[in-house]
Amino acid sequence: MAEWNRYTVHLAVLALVVASTLIGVTSPVQSSAMSAKPPAAYTPPFPVVYPIDAPRQFADTFGTARDGGDRLHQGGDLFAPKMAAVLATAPGRVSAVDWSLSGGFYIEVTHAGGWRSRYLHLNNDTPGTDDGLGFGIAEGIGAGTSVAAGQVIGYVGDSGNAESSSPHLHFELRMPDWTPVNPYPFVIGRSSETTLYVLPELSGDPIVSGVEVVGHIDPGTGFNGDVWAHRDVAYVATIGLGEICPAGGVRMYSVIDPSAPEELGVIADGHEATRTERVWAGSMETDRFTGDIAVVAHRACDGAGPEALRGFTVYDVSDPVNSAAIGSYSTGPETAGVEDFDVLVDDGRVVVVAAVPNSLLDHMRSLGDVRFVDISDPMNPADIVDWDFRRDADPVDRDEATDGADPRDLYASGVTLDPEGGRAFVSLWDAGVVVLDVSTIENPETVGWTGSLGHSEGKSGSTLFSAELQTLVVNHEDLDPLDDGEDQTSKTWGVQTVFDVGTRERPVFVTKFSVDDALPDEDGQVSLGGIYSVGDSLAEGRYAYSAWLAGGLRVVDLSNPSEPTEVASFVPPAAIDPYKQFVSPNGVIKLPLVGSVAMDNGVIYVSDVNTGLWVLRLVDGPTNAE
Repeated sequence: MAEWNRYTVHLAVLALVVASTLIGVTSPVQSSAMSAKPPAAYTPPFPVVYPIDAPRQFADTFGTARDGGDRLHQGGDLFAPKMAAVLATAPGRVSAVDWSLSGGFYIEVTHAGGWRSRYLHLNNDTPGTDDGLGFGIAEGIGAGTSVAAGQVIGYVGDSGNAESSSPHLHFELRMPDWTPVNPYPFVIGRSSETTLYVLPELSGDPIVSGVEVVGHIDPGTGFNGDVWAHRDVAYVATIGLGEICPAGGVRMYSVIDPSAPEELGVIADGHEATRTERVWAGSMETDRFTGDIAVVAHRACDGAGPEALRGFTVYDVSDPVNSAAIGSYSTGPETAGVEDFDVLVDDGRVVVVAAVPNSLLDHMRSLGDVRFVDISDPMNPADIVDWDFRRDADPVDRDEATDGADPRDLYASGVTLDPEGGRAFVSLWDAGVVVLDVSTIENPETVGWTGSLGHSEGKSGSTLFSAELQTLVVNHEDLDPLDDGEDQTSKTWGVQTVFDVGTRERPVFVTKFSVDDALPDEDGQVSLGGIYSVGDSLAEGRYAYSAWLAGGLRVVDLSNPSEPTEVASFVPPAAIDPYKQFVSPNGVIKLPLVGSVAMDNGVIYVSDVNTGLWVLRLVDGPTNAE
């Protein structure tokens, strides 16, 4: 789960932009094919009209935190000039015309089936002033008045607790039992698999399509990170943000019965001021060790001293209940530690290939960002060689990528191995992905490069590689599409780029893909009610499994790489991060946050930052072998 380390402050204020043109090509971003029809239970039994006679200015703010998180927004705010006409959204009868301290002047209309619409912060000023002496109710409107859809019933203002904000209409839809329903998908006509229809407190079930939930366990501590699975054991790491590092290590869960995961113990805990970035577990047989090991990446938290563990640790997990630390590797006290790694197990040799961001610039001996470390003797990890794009890449490629760039933005951010092909795919944060020939580990050589994807817009994080399809997918991460407070127009949360790597030549761009929630709507407005960046992902056969944070897990068929097709999705229930670090740009504090995914023997393991480990299976999908 290497993506977390870059975000050291409240996620709502980070400025990371991945524009839809970041790839430098003109092909459009392909979106999820599974835009969802609103649930019937939350759909009003009548069509609704936009309730203001003015150009649409309506972002989805339903569920936004209010009053410091003490309550959640129960409607939507539609901005318009003072005295713009407020319209009845559907036929009905006025059931209330009143005043409240928070809502100011408001009108309530009861519609078919007992549904109600509410219109708050109506005008209270004399036109052209802010004197509080006006009246925002249309002539002839009072309790008991019958109204038609689109009829003028009032006027936009800033009464109540909106006096300090721009004039707007707070608009609500409520079910007959008074449950508030998100008006945005019905007024705007745009919804998706992850649209929030009712407040999280009222909707505690996962949203699933094409998968079934087999099991779940929540340690209740939050900050759940990278997940891995091996031989009926699931491993879940602990993340950190900024200076908040719980040092919770890696929890191990027995999934012999996947419907009832059971905690077995914890490894790699107690290392203060570090976070466990990533975990891998597997079997090895060498002259020095035979059994199961777990490798855990450690990265220093902000403000950590030189004594903080930076590097990786190795554990004997042959018997997880009696696991033991057997080795460790330090990347150097000047470095940040390991952000990502992959493990090569081949012919009696085990090698960790690790990404150590800006090691080249920070290490006292200028060791490269990519470290090749032999752990065939796990008690004594040994350096083999190091590599760095800024030092070792083809000079032409290097000059192109570094021209005008900050060298610190060209660090290695991820590693994915192709064991059969003898290749390593190395992500460079603002310089694309390099393909290395590692058939001879001691002499890695550059054989291809995706090209620079933009110095400030690349954000190349983790990758997935499908050996069956010879396809590489690069995850471009973005946790705030507003770019330091700019408006939403033409912004996007992030995308995946698909490359054909079937030859040993330069990767060939195929297409871009994103889920609907991560893309702007038809008016160019991007959803701010969640965090829809892509992070961890993997490939099994022709399917790609990707974690999209508030967008949940998405399963995409890559059989035709030029037309990725979503076939399944899973969004866990929303929950509040106990450390209060994960907040959407518009203040929603209760979120689903799928950050990592793993597979073992056809079973899918998903880690949600707030709700822990979920165990899933595809429904009517391919088996693991397919």
